Amino acid sequence: APVTHDTLFRLGSISKPITAVAALQLAERGRLDLDADVRRYVPGFPKKPWPITTRQLLAHLGGVRHYQGDEFESVRRYVSVLEGLDLFKDDPLVHEPGTRYLYSTHGYSLAGAVVEAAAGRPFVAQLREAVFTPAVMAGTRDDDAREPIPGRAAGYVVLPDGRLRNCEPADTSYKIPGGGLIAPASDVARFGSALLESRLVAPASLAAML
Repeated sequence: APVTHDTLFRLGSISKPITAVAALQLAERGRLDLDADVRRYVPGFPKKPWPITTRQLLAHLGGVRHYQGDEFESVRRYVSVLEGLDLFKDDPLVHEPGTRYLYSTHGYSLAGAVVEAAAGRPFVAQLREAVFTPAVMAGTRDDDAREPIPGRAAGYVVLPDGRLRNCEPADTSYKIPGGGLIAPASDVARFGSALLESRLVAPASLAAML
């Protein structure tokens, strides 16, 4: 299918810096303490041997595991960011937070739940008002597998003989903050520009992110 300027692609882990911006915006406004135990904002997250902070989650230092088994190919529908935590919340931490780096999409799911709670509104609604609108990212949204979204790119796999086949179905509703957004390429460029021009977070916050 021909690609146009409006074609919506799965952002995958490019969703993570967008979530990080939303968290830092709330921190700048005094609504989110990056160094507080995440259970202050998400009390339903089970208590672990050590506290986990949002700052640690954003830096992949929180000890929350990454994918396991066939989770990446999940076709289950999760109705909220909070429900998506069910996939991993009862599992033990891989290590004490702050002691090791471990890339974790699930850690960003937990960070998204913190953002939602600190903002007092659904996660995607917060992104729309605080990130997408000021950055003029009009085409960016959650990748809802149930909806017939116009212009959404289909995934393909290339067989050994060179033929194309459609990818297997997947539902990314369990990981919207860490891998569940879609956008046209132009919106990704606008996001980068808005960051560099200090239209989303202050220079000190961007420096902390980087």
